[in-house]
Amino acid sequence: MKTIKGKLLLWNGLLLVVVLILLEFSVYYSLKKILYQDIDTELRNEAMEINGFLHVVNNRIEFVNMHEWEEFEHQEVGANAIFFQITSFLSLNKIRSRNMELLGITLPDHPHSYKMPKNARVYSDVNANGYWLRELEMPIYRDGKQIGVLTTAMSLRNIKSFFNAILKIFMIITPFTLLVLVVGIWRLTQKALYPIEHISSVAGEIMKSQNLKHRIDIRDSAQEVQQLAGTLNSLFQRLDESIQKIKSFTANASHELRTPLTIMRGNIDVILAKERTKEQYQHTLKIILDEVKKLSRIVDNLLTLSRSDAGQTILEKNVLRLEELIESCQEELQSLIPPGEQQLHLQYERGLEILGDEAWLRELLFNLVENAVKYNRPGGEIFVRAYSENNRVCLEVRDTGFGIPEEELPKIFERFYRIDKTRLHSTEGSGLGLSIVKWIVEEHEGEIHVESQEGKGSIFRVEFPAVSYEEIAASYGKKSVRSA
Repeated sequence: MKTIKGKLLLWNGLLLVVVLILLEFSVYYSLKKILYQDIDTELRNEAMEINGFLHVVNNRIEFVNMHEWEEFEHQEVGANAIFFQITSFLSLNKIRSRNMELLGITLPDHPHSYKMPKNARVYSDVNANGYWLRELEMPIYRDGKQIGVLTTAMSLRNIKSFFNAILKIFMIITPFTLLVLVVGIWRLTQKALYPIEHISSVAGEIMKSQNLKHRIDIRDSAQEVQQLAGTLNSLFQRLDESIQKIKSFTANASHELRTPLTIMRGNIDVILAKERTKEQYQHTLKIILDEVKKLSRIVDNLLTLSRSDAGQTILEKNVLRLEELIESCQEELQSLIPPGEQQLHLQYERGLEILGDEAWLRELLFNLVENAVKYNRPGGEIFVRAYSENNRVCLEVRDTGFGIPEEELPKIFERFYRIDKTRLHSTEGSGLGLSIVKWIVEEHEGEIHVESQEGKGSIFRVEFPAVSYEEIAASYGKKSVRSA
Protein backbone atom coordinates (compact mmCIF):
# COMPACT_ATOMS: atom_id res chain seq x y z
CA MET A 1 0.00 0.00 0.00
CA LYS A 2 1.47 3.29 -1.12
CA THR A 3 -1.05 5.65 0.49
CA ILE A 4 -0.65 6.88 4.06
CA LYS A 5 -4.20 5.75 4.77
CA GLY A 6 -3.43 2.24 3.58
CA LYS A 7 -0.19 2.05 5.53
CA LEU A 8 -1.88 3.28 8.71
CA LEU A 9 -4.63 0.70 8.30
CA LEU A 10 -2.13 -2.11 7.63
CA TRP A 11 0.22 -1.32 10.51
CA ASN A 12 -2.57 -0.62 12.99
CA GLY A 13 -4.36 -3.78 11.90
CA LEU A 14 -1.21 -5.88 12.39
CA LEU A 15 -0.57 -4.23 15.74
CA LEU A 16 -4.13 -4.97 16.87
CA VAL A 17 -3.81 -8.61 15.81
CA VAL A 18 -0.61 -8.99 17.80
CA VAL A 19 -2.03 -7.17 20.84
CA LEU A 20 -5.28 -9.15 20.74
CA ILE A 21 -3.48 -12.49 20.43
CA LEU A 22 -1.11 -11.60 23.26
CA LEU A 23 -4.05 -10.50 25.39
CA GLU A 24 -5.94 -13.74 24.73
CA PHE A 25 -2.85 -15.83 25.50
CA SER A 26 -2.36 -13.86 28.71
CA VAL A 27 -5.96 -14.42 29.79
CA TYR A 28 -5.83 -18.10 28.83
CA TYR A 29 -2.62 -18.93 30.65
CA SER A 30 -3.40 -16.72 33.66
CA LEU A 31 -6.69 -18.55 34.21
CA LYS A 32 -4.97 -21.88 33.67
CA LYS A 33 -2.27 -21.02 36.17
CA ILE A 34 -4.82 -19.94 38.81
CA LEU A 35 -7.00 -23.04 38.40
CA TYR A 36 -4.03 -25.40 38.36
CA GLN A 37 -2.63 -23.76 41.48
CA ASP A 38 -5.90 -24.48 43.30
CA ILE A 39 -5.87 -28.13 42.15
CA ASP A 40 -2.17 -28.57 43.01
CA THR A 41 -2.73 -27.16 46.48
CA GLU A 42 -5.62 -29.57 47.10
CA LEU A 43 -3.61 -32.51 45.76
CA ARG A 44 -0.63 -31.62 47.95
CA ASN A 45 -2.77 -31.28 51.09
CA GLU A 46 -4.50 -34.58 50.35
CA ALA A 47 -1.18 -36.35 49.75
CA MET A 48 0.26 -35.06 53.02
CA GLU A 49 -2.84 -36.23 54.90
CA ILE A 50 -2.81 -39.68 53.33
CA ASN A 51 0.93 -40.07 53.88
CA GLY A 52 0.32 -39.49 57.58
CA PHE A 53 -2.03 -42.52 57.77
CA LEU A 54 0.39 -44.95 56.11
CA HIS A 55 2.55 -47.51 57.95
CA VAL A 56 4.40 -50.73 57.12
CA VAL A 57 2.92 -54.02 58.32
CA ASN A 58 4.50 -57.35 57.36
CA ASN A 59 6.48 -55.74 54.63
CA ARG A 60 3.32 -54.16 53.23
CA ILE A 61 2.15 -50.53 53.15
CA GLU A 62 -1.25 -50.19 54.82
CA PHE A 63 -3.55 -47.52 56.29
CA VAL A 64 -3.51 -46.96 60.01
CA ASN A 65 -7.07 -45.63 59.83
CA MET A 66 -9.26 -47.17 57.15
CA HIS A 67 -11.64 -44.21 57.52
CA GLU A 68 -9.32 -42.23 55.21
CA TRP A 69 -9.62 -45.02 52.70
CA GLU A 70 -13.39 -44.84 52.83
CA GLU A 71 -13.81 -41.03 52.63
CA PHE A 72 -16.55 -39.88 50.26
CA GLU A 73 -14.22 -38.03 47.86
CA HIS A 74 -12.25 -41.22 47.40
CA GLN A 75 -15.39 -43.09 46.36
CA GLU A 76 -17.23 -40.61 44.11
CA VAL A 77 -16.39 -40.42 40.43
CA GLY A 78 -17.57 -36.88 39.68
CA ALA A 79 -15.64 -33.69 38.95
CA ASN A 80 -14.72 -33.18 42.63
CA ALA A 81 -13.43 -36.72 43.14
CA ILE A 82 -9.93 -37.19 44.49
CA PHE A 83 -8.08 -40.27 43.34
CA PHE A 84 -5.05 -41.77 44.97
CA GLN A 85 -2.74 -44.63 44.22
CA ILE A 86 0.03 -46.14 46.36
CA THR A 87 2.79 -48.01 44.58
CA SER A 88 4.71 -50.19 47.05
CA PHE A 89 8.36 -51.08 46.37
CA LEU A 90 8.19 -53.64 49.20
CA SER A 91 5.33 -55.86 48.08
CA LEU A 92 5.44 -54.68 44.47
CA ASN A 93 1.70 -54.01 44.49
CA LYS A 94 -0.56 -50.98 44.00
CA ILE A 95 -3.29 -49.75 46.30
CA ARG A 96 -5.97 -47.72 44.49
CA SER A 97 -8.85 -45.64 45.81
CA ARG A 98 -12.37 -47.03 45.46
CA ASN A 99 -13.34 -44.53 42.72
CA MET A 100 -10.32 -45.58 40.64
CA GLU A 101 -11.37 -49.21 40.96
CA LEU A 102 -14.91 -48.33 39.96
CA LEU A 103 -13.68 -46.47 36.84
CA GLY A 104 -11.01 -49.06 36.12
CA ILE A 105 -8.25 -46.41 36.20
CA THR A 106 -4.62 -47.17 36.90
CA LEU A 107 -2.16 -44.29 37.00
CA PRO A 108 0.89 -44.94 34.84
CA ASP A 109 4.36 -45.47 36.27
CA HIS A 110 7.16 -43.04 35.47
CA PRO A 111 10.87 -43.81 35.37
CA HIS A 112 11.65 -41.03 37.85
CA SER A 113 9.18 -42.45 40.39
CA TYR A 114 11.61 -45.13 41.62
CA LYS A 115 14.29 -42.72 42.69
CA MET A 116 12.89 -39.49 44.07
CA PRO A 117 14.35 -37.12 46.67
CA LYS A 118 12.52 -37.14 50.00
CA ASN A 119 10.92 -33.71 49.52
CA ALA A 120 10.21 -34.14 45.82
CA ARG A 121 6.80 -33.14 44.46
CA VAL A 122 6.13 -33.86 40.79
CA TYR A 123 3.00 -32.49 39.11
CA SER A 124 1.86 -33.56 35.65
CA ASP A 125 -1.16 -34.11 33.38
CA VAL A 126 -1.75 -37.74 32.46
CA ASN A 127 -4.24 -39.65 30.37
CA ALA A 128 -5.29 -42.73 32.29
CA ASN A 129 -7.55 -45.01 30.29
CA GLY A 130 -9.12 -42.06 28.50
CA TYR A 131 -9.47 -39.86 31.60
CA TRP A 132 -7.41 -36.67 31.78
CA LEU A 133 -6.12 -36.23 35.28
CA ARG A 134 -3.89 -33.84 37.16
CA GLU A 135 -1.58 -35.92 39.38
CA LEU A 136 0.93 -35.30 42.12
CA GLU A 137 3.66 -37.84 42.84
CA MET A 138 5.28 -37.83 46.26
CA PRO A 139 7.81 -40.39 47.53
CA ILE A 140 7.05 -42.49 50.64
CA TYR A 141 10.07 -42.63 52.94
CA ARG A 142 10.53 -44.75 56.06
CA ASP A 143 13.78 -44.93 58.02
CA GLY A 144 15.48 -42.81 55.38
CA LYS A 145 14.60 -45.17 52.54
CA GLN A 146 12.07 -44.78 49.73
CA ILE A 147 9.59 -47.63 50.01
CA GLY A 148 6.98 -46.44 47.52
CA VAL A 149 5.23 -43.60 45.70
CA LEU A 150 2.00 -41.90 46.69
CA THR A 151 0.06 -40.40 43.78
CA THR A 152 -2.99 -38.19 44.20
CA ALA A 153 -5.04 -37.03 41.22
CA MET A 154 -8.10 -35.01 40.22
CA SER A 155 -10.11 -34.97 37.06
CA LEU A 156 -9.37 -32.23 34.49
CA ARG A 157 -12.59 -32.82 32.59
CA ASN A 158 -14.31 -29.61 33.74
CA ILE A 159 -11.16 -27.51 33.39
CA LYS A 160 -10.48 -28.79 29.87
CA SER A 161 -14.11 -28.22 28.93
CA PHE A 162 -13.85 -24.71 30.33
CA PHE A 163 -10.69 -23.91 28.35
CA ASN A 164 -12.08 -25.49 25.20
CA ALA A 165 -15.08 -23.20 25.57
CA ILE A 166 -12.76 -20.21 26.04
CA LEU A 167 -10.82 -21.13 22.90
CA LYS A 168 -14.06 -21.36 20.92
CA ILE A 169 -15.16 -17.98 22.28
CA PHE A 170 -11.79 -16.50 21.32
CA MET A 171 -12.11 -17.96 17.81
CA ILE A 172 -15.51 -16.30 17.43
CA ILE A 173 -14.73 -13.00 19.15
CA THR A 174 -11.29 -12.41 17.61
CA PRO A 175 -12.37 -12.02 13.94
CA PHE A 176 -15.41 -9.97 14.93
CA THR A 177 -13.34 -7.71 17.21
CA LEU A 178 -10.68 -7.28 14.53
CA LEU A 179 -13.36 -6.39 11.97
CA VAL A 180 -14.88 -3.77 14.26
CA LEU A 181 -11.48 -2.33 15.16
CA VAL A 182 -10.30 -2.23 11.53
CA VAL A 183 -13.49 -0.43 10.48
CA GLY A 184 -13.04 1.97 13.38
CA ILE A 185 -9.40 2.60 12.45
CA TRP A 186 -10.41 3.17 8.83
CA ARG A 187 -13.01 5.74 9.84
CA LEU A 188 -10.63 7.45 12.26
CA THR A 189 -7.88 7.47 9.62
CA GLN A 190 -10.25 9.01 7.10
CA LYS A 191 -11.27 11.67 9.61
CA ALA A 192 -7.67 12.36 10.65
CA LEU A 193 -6.38 12.56 7.07
CA TYR A 194 -9.30 14.53 5.66
CA PRO A 195 -7.64 17.88 6.49
CA ILE A 196 -4.47 16.68 4.71
CA GLU A 197 -6.50 15.65 1.67
CA HIS A 198 -8.30 19.00 1.81
CA ILE A 199 -4.96 20.82 1.98
CA SER A 200 -3.69 18.80 -0.99
CA SER A 201 -6.86 19.52 -2.95
CA VAL A 202 -6.78 23.25 -2.25
CA ALA A 203 -3.06 23.43 -3.00
CA GLY A 204 -3.70 21.65 -6.30
CA GLU A 205 -6.47 24.10 -7.17
CA ILE A 206 -4.19 27.03 -6.30
CA MET A 207 -1.39 25.74 -8.50
CA LYS A 208 -3.81 24.89 -11.30
CA SER A 209 -5.54 28.25 -11.24
CA GLN A 210 -2.27 30.08 -10.49
CA ASN A 211 -4.21 32.22 -8.02
CA LEU A 212 -1.68 32.48 -5.21
CA LYS A 213 -3.90 34.87 -3.29
CA HIS A 214 -6.17 31.98 -2.32
CA ARG A 215 -5.49 30.50 1.13
CA ILE A 216 -6.10 27.20 2.91
CA ASP A 217 -8.66 27.58 5.71
CA ILE A 218 -8.61 24.77 8.31
CA ARG A 219 -9.46 26.41 11.61
CA ASP A 220 -11.24 23.48 13.29
CA SER A 221 -8.48 20.91 12.74
CA ALA A 222 -5.70 19.65 14.98
CA GLN A 223 -2.89 22.01 15.88
CA GLU A 224 -0.35 20.15 13.72
CA VAL A 225 -2.62 20.39 10.67
CA GLN A 226 -3.17 24.09 11.30
CA GLN A 227 0.59 24.56 11.50
CA LEU A 228 0.98 22.75 8.17
CA ALA A 229 -1.73 24.89 6.58
CA GLY A 230 -0.12 28.01 8.04
CA THR A 231 3.26 27.04 6.62
CA LEU A 232 1.76 26.43 3.17
CA ASN A 233 -0.16 29.72 3.33
CA SER A 234 3.08 31.51 4.21
CA LEU A 235 4.75 29.75 1.30
CA PHE A 236 1.96 30.80 -1.10
CA GLN A 237 2.20 34.36 0.21
CA ARG A 238 5.96 34.45 -0.33
CA LEU A 239 5.55 32.93 -3.78
CA ASP A 240 2.89 35.50 -4.61
CA GLU A 241 5.10 38.32 -3.36
CA SER A 242 8.09 36.93 -5.28
CA ILE A 243 6.08 36.63 -8.48
CA GLN A 244 4.71 40.14 -8.05
CA LYS A 245 8.25 41.41 -7.48
CA ILE A 246 9.45 39.56 -10.58
CA LYS A 247 6.62 41.03 -12.63
CA SER A 248 7.31 44.50 -11.23
CA PHE A 249 11.03 44.02 -11.78
CA THR A 250 10.49 42.94 -15.38
CA ALA A 251 8.16 45.86 -16.09
CA ASN A 252 10.45 48.38 -14.43
CA ALA A 253 13.58 46.98 -16.05
CA SER A 254 11.87 47.07 -19.44
CA HIS A 255 10.81 50.66 -18.84
CA GLU A 256 14.24 51.77 -17.64
CA LEU A 257 15.95 50.15 -20.62
CA ARG A 258 13.35 51.30 -23.11
CA THR A 259 13.55 55.00 -22.17
CA PRO A 260 17.23 55.49 -23.18
CA LEU A 261 16.71 53.34 -26.26
CA THR A 262 13.69 55.44 -27.27
CA ILE A 263 15.69 58.66 -26.83
CA MET A 264 18.60 57.29 -28.87
CA ARG A 265 16.33 56.01 -31.63
CA GLY A 266 14.44 59.33 -31.79
CA ASN A 267 17.63 61.34 -32.09
CA ILE A 268 19.05 58.98 -34.70
CA ASP A 269 15.84 59.18 -36.76
CA VAL A 270 15.95 62.98 -36.58
CA ILE A 271 19.62 63.25 -37.49
CA LEU A 272 19.21 60.89 -40.43
CA ALA A 273 16.14 62.58 -41.82
CA LYS A 274 18.29 65.15 -43.64
CA GLU A 275 21.74 66.62 -43.77
CA ARG A 276 22.86 68.31 -40.55
CA THR A 277 25.69 70.60 -39.55
CA LYS A 278 28.75 69.34 -37.73
CA GLU A 279 27.57 70.96 -34.51
CA GLN A 280 24.18 69.26 -34.81
CA TYR A 281 25.80 65.85 -35.31
CA GLN A 282 28.05 66.44 -32.31
CA HIS A 283 25.10 67.51 -30.15
CA THR A 284 23.10 64.41 -31.15
CA LEU A 285 26.06 62.09 -30.54
CA LYS A 286 26.56 63.65 -27.10
CA ILE A 287 22.90 62.92 -26.24
CA ILE A 288 23.29 59.33 -27.49
CA LEU A 289 26.51 58.92 -25.47
CA ASP A 290 24.75 60.11 -22.32
CA GLU A 291 21.95 57.57 -22.86
CA VAL A 292 24.51 54.81 -23.52
CA LYS A 293 26.15 55.68 -20.21
CA LYS A 294 22.76 55.44 -18.48
CA LEU A 295 22.13 52.07 -20.12
CA SER A 296 25.56 50.89 -19.08
CA ARG A 297 24.93 51.99 -15.49
CA ILE A 298 21.57 50.20 -15.39
CA VAL A 299 23.07 46.99 -16.81
CA ASP A 300 26.01 47.16 -14.39
CA ASN A 301 23.65 47.62 -11.45
CA LEU A 302 21.45 44.74 -12.59
CA LEU A 303 24.52 42.54 -12.97
CA THR A 304 25.69 43.52 -9.49
CA LEU A 305 22.35 42.60 -7.91
CA SER A 306 22.10 39.41 -9.93
CA ARG A 307 25.52 38.28 -8.78
CA SER A 308 24.74 39.23 -5.19
CA ASP A 309 21.55 37.17 -5.29
CA ALA A 310 23.52 34.19 -6.59
CA GLY A 311 26.29 34.68 -4.02
CA GLN A 312 28.89 35.08 -6.74
CA THR A 313 30.33 38.41 -5.57
CA ILE A 314 33.47 38.04 -3.48
CA LEU A 315 34.48 40.97 -1.28
CA GLU A 316 38.14 41.60 -0.52
CA LYS A 317 37.98 42.98 2.99
CA ASN A 318 40.83 44.88 4.60
CA VAL A 319 41.10 47.23 7.54
CA LEU A 320 40.23 50.70 6.23
CA ARG A 321 40.21 54.16 7.72
CA LEU A 322 36.90 55.77 6.99
CA GLU A 323 38.25 59.34 6.79
CA GLU A 324 40.77 58.29 4.12
CA LEU A 325 37.98 56.66 2.12
CA ILE A 326 35.87 59.86 2.28
CA GLU A 327 38.81 62.09 1.39
CA SER A 328 39.69 59.94 -1.61
CA CYS A 329 36.10 60.23 -2.88
CA GLN A 330 35.76 63.96 -2.28
CA GLU A 331 36.30 65.13 -5.87
CA GLU A 332 34.09 62.40 -7.28
CA LEU A 333 31.33 63.25 -4.82
CA GLN A 334 31.62 66.94 -5.63
CA SER A 335 31.25 66.16 -9.32
CA LEU A 336 27.79 64.73 -8.64
CA ILE A 337 26.50 68.19 -7.71
CA PRO A 338 25.75 70.65 -10.53
CA PRO A 339 27.84 73.79 -9.95
CA GLY A 340 26.13 76.34 -7.73
CA GLU A 341 23.00 74.26 -7.08
CA GLN A 342 23.83 72.52 -3.77
CA GLN A 343 26.57 72.48 -1.16
CA LEU A 344 28.47 69.40 0.05
CA HIS A 345 29.88 69.33 3.61
CA LEU A 346 32.27 66.61 4.85
CA GLN A 347 32.64 66.05 8.60
CA TYR A 348 34.49 63.07 10.04
CA GLU A 349 36.40 61.90 13.04
CA ARG A 350 39.85 60.47 12.53
CA GLY A 351 41.02 57.01 13.46
CA LEU A 352 37.73 55.29 12.56
CA GLU A 353 38.58 51.83 11.30
CA ILE A 354 36.34 49.24 9.71
CA LEU A 355 36.87 45.91 7.96
CA GLY A 356 35.60 46.22 4.42
CA ASP A 357 36.04 46.15 0.67
CA GLU A 358 37.24 49.59 -0.44
CA ALA A 359 35.71 49.46 -3.93
CA TRP A 360 32.26 48.50 -2.67
CA LEU A 361 32.37 51.03 0.18
CA ARG A 362 33.16 53.73 -2.37
CA GLU A 363 30.13 52.54 -4.35
CA LEU A 364 28.01 52.75 -1.18
CA LEU A 365 29.11 56.33 -0.44
CA PHE A 366 28.67 57.37 -4.08
CA ASN A 367 25.11 55.98 -4.24
CA LEU A 368 24.04 57.61 -0.96
CA VAL A 369 25.36 61.03 -1.99
CA GLU A 370 23.92 60.67 -5.51
CA ASN A 371 20.55 59.82 -3.95
CA ALA A 372 20.78 62.89 -1.67
CA VAL A 373 21.60 65.14 -4.64
CA LYS A 374 18.74 63.72 -6.66
CA TYR A 375 16.10 64.25 -3.98
CA ASN A 376 17.42 67.56 -2.61
CA ARG A 377 15.95 70.96 -3.30
CA PRO A 378 17.76 73.63 -5.33
CA GLY A 379 20.18 75.44 -3.05
CA GLY A 380 20.00 72.64 -0.51
CA GLU A 381 22.85 71.18 1.48
CA ILE A 382 24.29 67.66 1.84
CA PHE A 383 26.21 66.58 4.95
CA VAL A 384 28.48 63.54 5.00
CA ARG A 385 29.53 62.59 8.54
CA ALA A 386 31.66 59.79 9.99
CA TYR A 387 31.76 59.23 13.73
CA SER A 388 31.92 56.57 16.44
CA GLU A 389 28.96 55.70 18.65
CA ASN A 390 28.40 52.80 21.04
CA ASN A 391 31.39 50.90 19.69
CA ARG A 392 30.03 51.24 16.16
CA VAL A 393 31.44 53.25 13.26
CA CYS A 394 28.71 55.35 11.67
CA LEU A 395 28.59 56.86 8.18
CA GLU A 396 25.77 59.37 7.81
CA VAL A 397 24.48 61.20 4.70
CA ARG A 398 21.92 63.94 5.38
CA ASP A 399 20.15 66.23 2.93
CA THR A 400 17.80 69.19 3.28
CA GLY A 401 15.52 68.05 0.50
CA PHE A 402 11.87 67.16 0.16
CA GLY A 403 11.94 64.20 2.52
CA ILE A 404 10.27 60.81 2.15
CA PRO A 405 6.63 60.15 3.11
CA GLU A 406 6.42 57.82 6.11
CA GLU A 407 4.33 55.26 4.22
CA GLU A 408 7.03 54.96 1.55
CA LEU A 409 10.01 54.45 3.86
CA PRO A 410 9.70 50.60 3.98
CA LYS A 411 9.79 50.46 0.17
CA ILE A 412 12.79 52.63 -0.67
CA PHE A 413 15.24 49.70 -0.75
CA GLU A 414 13.13 47.75 -3.24
CA ARG A 415 14.52 47.44 -6.72
CA PHE A 416 13.36 50.07 -9.22
CA TYR A 417 11.31 51.77 -6.52
CA ARG A 418 11.23 55.54 -6.76
CA ILE A 419 9.28 58.12 -4.80
CA ASP A 420 6.33 59.84 -6.49
CA LYS A 421 7.78 61.91 -9.33
CA THR A 422 5.41 64.81 -8.66
CA ARG A 423 7.31 65.52 -5.42
CA LEU A 424 10.71 65.82 -7.09
CA HIS A 425 12.50 68.23 -9.32
CA SER A 426 14.65 65.46 -10.81
CA THR A 427 13.65 61.88 -11.64
CA GLU A 428 16.87 60.63 -13.13
CA GLY A 429 18.15 57.27 -11.96
CA SER A 430 17.19 53.62 -12.26
CA GLY A 431 15.93 53.02 -8.74
CA LEU A 432 18.62 50.40 -8.08
CA GLY A 433 21.11 52.48 -6.08
CA LEU A 434 19.60 51.97 -2.63
CA SER A 435 19.11 48.24 -3.30
CA ILE A 436 22.84 48.00 -3.96
CA VAL A 437 23.56 50.10 -0.85
CA LYS A 438 21.55 47.72 1.33
CA TRP A 439 23.36 44.69 -0.10
CA ILE A 440 26.78 46.27 0.52
CA VAL A 441 25.83 47.10 4.12
CA GLU A 442 24.64 43.54 4.78
CA GLU A 443 27.81 42.07 3.28
CA HIS A 444 29.80 44.19 5.75
CA GLU A 445 27.66 42.93 8.67
CA GLY A 446 26.30 46.42 9.19
CA GLU A 447 22.92 48.07 9.52
CA ILE A 448 21.28 50.93 7.66
CA HIS A 449 18.65 53.24 9.16
CA VAL A 450 16.59 55.97 7.53
CA GLU A 451 14.98 59.00 9.17
CA SER A 452 12.97 61.45 7.13
CA GLN A 453 10.55 64.34 7.49
CA GLU A 454 8.64 65.73 4.58
CA GLY A 455 9.86 69.20 3.71
CA LYS A 456 12.96 68.91 5.92
CA GLY A 457 15.06 66.18 4.36
CA SER A 458 16.33 62.67 5.04
CA ILE A 459 19.15 61.02 6.99
CA PHE A 460 20.70 57.71 5.88
CA ARG A 461 22.86 56.25 8.65
CA VAL A 462 25.04 53.19 8.11
CA GLU A 463 26.51 51.46 11.17
CA PHE A 464 29.58 49.22 10.83
CA PRO A 465 31.20 47.02 13.50
CA ALA A 466 34.25 48.84 14.85
CA VAL A 467 37.62 47.15 14.34
CA SER A 468 41.25 47.95 14.96
CA TYR A 469 44.52 46.80 13.44
CA GLU A 470 45.55 45.37 16.79
CA GLU A 471 42.47 43.08 16.89
CA ILE A 472 43.07 41.91 13.34
CA ALA A 473 46.74 41.23 14.04
CA ALA A 474 45.92 39.43 17.29
CA SER A 475 43.45 37.14 15.51
CA TYR A 476 46.25 36.02 13.20
CA GLY A 477 48.87 35.92 15.94
CA LYS A 478 50.78 38.85 14.41
CA LYS A 479 51.72 42.35 15.46
CA SER A 480 50.08 45.42 14.03
CA VAL A 481 51.67 46.60 10.80
CA ARG A 482 50.10 50.03 10.90
CA SER A 483 50.16 52.61 13.60
CA ALA A 484 47.17 54.36 14.98
